[in-house]
Amino acid sequence: MRNVLIVGAGKLGKGFIGEVFDAAKNWKVSFLDKDPRVIENLKKPEGYKVMCCREDRTDHRVITDYEAFLVDDGYSVADAAIHADVIMMPLYPEDFDDAAPYLGKIFQRRAKENPAQKLDIICNTNKNHLMEHIEEMFYRGMENEETIAWFKDNVALRDSIIRRSTIADTNYSTDIRTSVVASLLIQPPLYNDLSDVEWMELKDNILLLKDLKLYTINSTHATCAYAGYLKGYTTVEDSIADPEISQLFDDVMEESSFGLTHEFPITKEDIFDMCRCLKIQTKDAIYDQLLRVCWDPARKLSRNDRLTGNAMYCYEHGLDPVHIMITMANAFAYDDPRDPVAMDIQKKIKEQGIEKTVSEICSLPIDHHITQCVAENYRKLMANRK
Repeated sequence: MRNVLIVGAGKLGKGFIGEVFDAAKNWKVSFLDKDPRVIENLKKPEGYKVMCCREDRTDHRVITDYEAFLVDDGYSVADAAIHADVIMMPLYPEDFDDAAPYLGKIFQRRAKENPAQKLDIICNTNKNHLMEHIEEMFYRGMENEETIAWFKDNVALRDSIIRRSTIADTNYSTDIRTSVVASLLIQPPLYNDLSDVEWMELKDNILLLKDLKLYTINSTHATCAYAGYLKGYTTVEDSIADPEISQLFDDVMEESSFGLTHEFPITKEDIFDMCRCLKIQTKDAIYDQLLRVCWDPARKLSRNDRLTGNAMYCYEHGLDPVHIMITMANAFAYDDPRDPVAMDIQKKIKEQGIEKTVSEICSLPIDHHITQCVAENYRKLMANRK
């Protein structure tokens, strides 16, 4: 029996990471989380449920065989961390600043009590270029050079790319839905063999691919969401089933591929291999809400993010990003009152006009081709909405 400690028992931690290690059978699973509500629910005897939606079937799994630990000053998780073969860290970027030093203190004991056992730590977060910082955060919790030397010699700290949607009402919910169509791409090499764990895939070039995920998987996801919102849909599944939106999705993907293959040392085949999961339909829908995907349009429209950044790569390499600019206009028209950022954008448009708002949000000159085209697309869109 091998041991995995999952640090972060939210939607992804339970619904994807915990589920696949539990299904592998020969792994003892432990969870660590700082939220008392998460751990309180996990400690209930009924465990938690995962609706695993695959292409050909839906599995309804009930998971009960695990341990759950709350972050505490007594380090009750220490034994699980000291004997773990693998530590998975499905966390928000900002949470590593607390989680890594906390584990670093425990590793001082591991370096003395269990020094020979090799350890893989796999970080699961969407933000790229964090690994050096995360490594420094681990060292911050270690009080001596001997532990740091042990860490460098015996721990493989690795990044990964998340491509699976995992949905629940809250992070502490015990009723979770997940779309089982894509593997977790993990930076090699590892000390431990994960071949018995389904949906774990070692993949070279993770740093570059993770950058490109933003401009491919995330950009087409946003394309589907904003277009779907304007058509009155509420879920990603309903949106992508619309023929017009599906075509826009494909067109944005083609434009993205052009810009990215001209900007980065990557082939179109590499891009489509990473993104092949995008339009796979599962037997049952997980009902991924558009509000979640549309949320915070200003971030998605910022200069180096999935929409404006994508459009600029195309523009700078000689392709007019016609369909990406349609999506950008859709994002400016998105006006769900539950999203405060969307409401702020609508206020700006009303007060200063669409051109100035596009220029400000996208950090582009007001007379730039993309600024002007997005503004014109927006005006046409709003005229048709009236």
